[in-house]
Amino acid sequence: MKGYYRFLLLLLMTVSMLLTVSCGSENKKPDLIYEITDGYVTVTGYSGIESEITIPKELGGKPVKVIAENAFRGMVGLKKVTIPDSVTAIDYAFTECPDLTLVELGDGIKTMNGAFKDCPKLKTVIGGNNATELSEAFMNCVSLTNGYIPKNATACTSSFRGCTALTTVKIEEGITALPFTFEGCSSLKEIALPSTVTEAVHTFENCVSLISVTGGKSITVLENTFSGCVSIPHVALGDGVKVMKGAFLNCTALETVENLPSEVESYSPSFTGCIALTEMLIPKMDESEAASYDIASDVKGCTKLQKLTVNTSFFVTGEFCTTFAGCSSIQEVNIPNEVAEHLLRVDAMYEDRLFTGKNSALTTAINKYKKASNPRITVSFGYIGDTGYTYIFGGDVDFFDYEAVAKAQSVTEFEPFTQSYYWCGYPNGTNRKNSTVGIEREYTFYLRVTGGNDGNLPSKVTVNGMECVIEDN
Repeated sequence: MKGYYRFLLLLLMTVSMLLTVSCGSENKKPDLIYEITDGYVTVTGYSGIESEITIPKELGGKPVKVIAENAFRGMVGLKKVTIPDSVTAIDYAFTECPDLTLVELGDGIKTMNGAFKDCPKLKTVIGGNNATELSEAFMNCVSLTNGYIPKNATACTSSFRGCTALTTVKIEEGITALPFTFEGCSSLKEIALPSTVTEAVHTFENCVSLISVTGGKSITVLENTFSGCVSIPHVALGDGVKVMKGAFLNCTALETVENLPSEVESYSPSFTGCIALTEMLIPKMDESEAASYDIASDVKGCTKLQKLTVNTSFFVTGEFCTTFAGCSSIQEVNIPNEVAEHLLRVDAMYEDRLFTGKNSALTTAINKYKKASNPRITVSFGYIGDTGYTYIFGGDVDFFDYEAVAKAQSVTEFEPFTQSYYWCGYPNGTNRKNSTVGIEREYTFYLRVTGGNDGNLPSKVTVNGMECVIEDN
């Protein structure tokens, strides 16, 4: 009988110990530090040492909805976190967790701004497909390889900024702006943008492995978007670009940009260092920006540039060789008329061909002159040597220094036109029929230079359809 009671006592002690352990286990989950307000729980911290944590759906009989900012910040040893559907916000909750590698998110998550910022070992994130705010969510997670931006997302500034191992990203339709979102993602090679994206500010800056971006034809704001993307060879733009500032700086592999805008609301140099680019279009911009626009900065380092079209007026701050130093492949320049007047000049370096009498060449010259619809120099020819001539198409005998006249000609309304000009006349007191004199003068247009052409420029360039010599003086 005593043995029976002893057995019964031992059994009761065992059950008591089990209940104590069980209750202790229940009480351990609230190693989670939390507070209850407005009928829901906010987790504010954790006092345990577990490497894997599962946040419960309820604590104290109330739903867990929020994990507060810095609740798990810098927690050493934490490797896995599971968050239930009840939780809606985890902003900056798990920043700087050095050992965190796996996160499982519930479908209730709405805001996760900065949630896992600076978690260097984070490799896998599952769920969170209904999140709307992801700004800085995975910033500097250097081990993360896959990214996802849900269709309901409204904010993702710097979401994957500095994720150097990121190789795959899926972006759902709906997001409109991607500021700094993938800056410094040095392993990202390809990405498809949804049609809803209109703003791309610093979006792919320094994505040094990026070779392909598809979609994005709705982008209206390009600001340092591809700056430092040294591997991308081609970019296609849509028709609605309104802002273009520093868009392609130092894109050293960029060969073509499809559909560059002809006019924008705001612009700053966008092609500096594009050493492989062969054709460039500078859009017309606001007058206040044009007044300070530095074309030299835009073309700096563009050694393979062949064709340059500038739609905006700009102040010629330097001479041609200074402005286009290093553009050794340039062949064609198209610029506004008022700018051409500053870049070009008519020099006294010309060739004359003299014709007299009934010479057939003279007849041809006279006929050409009669048919010229827009003769460029209209000052009457006065004399050759000591012999005076009357301008046969009107006017009295006019004596002048023809070299001075040539030097004085300004280039107004510059557009392609013939370089040959004809003066025709006859000596005073002579028979017009037999002593007609004609001069065909061919001017050469020169591009302004400083210190001569040092070999970094070709010898000739076509400007607004006119072949111009780069003078070495």
